[in-house]
Amino acid sequence: MGSAERVDVFISYTGRDWGWASWLDFILREAGYTTKVQGYDFMGPEFCQCDGRGPQAEPSGGLPTVAGLP
Repeated sequence: MGSAERVDVFISYTGRDWGWASWLDFILREAGYTTKVQGYDFMGPEFCQCDGRGPQAEPSGGLPTVAGLP
């Protein structure tokens, strides 16, 4: 990715929530949103590109799960 890519929703999740993340990605794409998913759009260090070259999504909220709580 040479320049920042705009997406509607960036989906990050904890390992046990992969099923929910995959389902949410499917639902959002079917509704016409663009998505990037931690598990299959990024590999290794690409996931945390803190230099600003990663996907840019407007912050809009989250879907907390029990698996994601400390």
